[in-house]
Amino acid sequence: MSHLNPLCKFFHQTKRSIKSTSAQQSKAHLVERSCRQHCSDQSYSYLFSRLKSPFDLLEAKRLHAVLIVSGVFDPETNDGLFGSQLVNVYVRFGRLDDALDVFEEMPKKSNVAYNAILRGLVGAERFSEAIHFFRWMLREEFIPDNFTYPIVLKACSGLHDLEAGQNVCDLIKFNEAKFDAKRNVYVECAMIDMFAKCGSLAEARDVFEEMPRKDLASWSAMIGGAVRNGYSLEALRLLKRMRLEGLRPDSVTVASILPACGVLEDAHMGMTLQGFAVRSGFEKDIYVSNALLDMYGKCRLTNEAHAVFCRIVNKDAVSWSALIAGYSQNGKYRQSVELYLDMNNVGIKTNVIVASSVLPGLGKLKLLKHGKEMHGYILKQGFESDGVIGSALIDMYMNCGTKRAAENILYTMSFRDIVLFNSMIVGYSINSDSDSALGVFQKIWKFDLTPNAVTILSVLPVCTEIGTVTHGKEIHGYTIRTNIGEVVSVENSLIEMYCKCGHLELGIKVFNRVMEKNIVT
Repeated sequence: MSHLNPLCKFFHQTKRSIKSTSAQQSKAHLVERSCRQHCSDQSYSYLFSRLKSPFDLLEAKRLHAVLIVSGVFDPETNDGLFGSQLVNVYVRFGRLDDALDVFEEMPKKSNVAYNAILRGLVGAERFSEAIHFFRWMLREEFIPDNFTYPIVLKACSGLHDLEAGQNVCDLIKFNEAKFDAKRNVYVECAMIDMFAKCGSLAEARDVFEEMPRKDLASWSAMIGGAVRNGYSLEALRLLKRMRLEGLRPDSVTVASILPACGVLEDAHMGMTLQGFAVRSGFEKDIYVSNALLDMYGKCRLTNEAHAVFCRIVNKDAVSWSALIAGYSQNGKYRQSVELYLDMNNVGIKTNVIVASSVLPGLGKLKLLKHGKEMHGYILKQGFESDGVIGSALIDMYMNCGTKRAAENILYTMSFRDIVLFNSMIVGYSINSDSDSALGVFQKIWKFDLTPNAVTILSVLPVCTEIGTVTHGKEIHGYTIRTNIGEVVSVENSLIEMYCKCGHLELGIKVFNRVMEKNIVT
């Protein structure tokens, strides 16, 4: 077993640590019984065919025992075929520890076995271990194939590790040049998806444009990446290009593009896509239905969202949370809370998204008791470390006039996020505590945070309320230095602040510098 020494550190961290004597005896008994039942009258070809699709885990275990007794793991006779298939079977049944046991015992390891272990680690969301295993594979002079790359790229996506993903892509290009190992469309789609999820849409775009043949999956990956990175208009342009090239969107494409319609509040396009989904027969697809709910909520069409919700036969947690959020975002707080109660009655568990969506309704309706109960539930579930939840709790307590509770959340959370400070500034403002709002704004830099456009939009009305232009000018200077001042909503807020503070000439100067004026300007 000396040849397995390089594996020891990795495997002893991941496989089962306990192998009792009784378990060994039970396995020996199973081996003996299985041999009597199978070895006498079953050929290797039959064993292999059964190993491809065993009925259940028990049959897989029995086949494993037969293979051991038959000597297929003997170093002198083993060709890796049966071992690789057995590793694959155990991974398919979610038995990664058993798969690792078999893998360690294999004298000869094939690409099938390597890829199966890698797939098992990624499937269990053990992304760091998957990348570690992949690097070990390379040190063992394993040459990855087109089945390997999508798996390891998914691990990079799961960790949002752009550098690791770039290294894998460099390896793909190197192997293409050295071994003429041409990547296929699945690898290219995985590359696009990885770059997009890691925030590098430019690199995703480069891979996409270099593809000699773009299939529906690659278009969907690129469209989804554009939406995920905030390029909604580009996503719609990609959809138009795809249609011009003669490809029809499928349910994945429609579910990917609908959020762009929501962000742009393009209800007409959203309705067009819904009509297409109905005609194509996948309107009832849960991902499409949930995307429609989200889109209509963002387009302020809650009645249409409710109609979609009612047509969903098997509603999941996303369906409920999307409509709850839609009601809340559009100021229909009572409907939001009532729908949340209905969700509880049907046994759907409250997740982070639902909790953050229903808290604004509890605050606006002054339901402090229910808000505290939700806070207790959040603590019990361990959701409190989520920045969105923290912000929603601050909003709820501030709307209920309980400033001390909101302050406790801000200063006792294990991490600091600009979203929390934005909520505190707004909270103090709605409670007519302008001095505290400005005080929180000034503390942002002490926590090594950087104000964003939302921060500026939150604090400028406080300057207006006080009626002094001094703080407003300082904030204006900051927006110029950081380019936040180029955001049209910030420019509009600056104009309003100057005009209401009696400095019309300064408001006009800002107005004249606005590049893209809207009706609010």
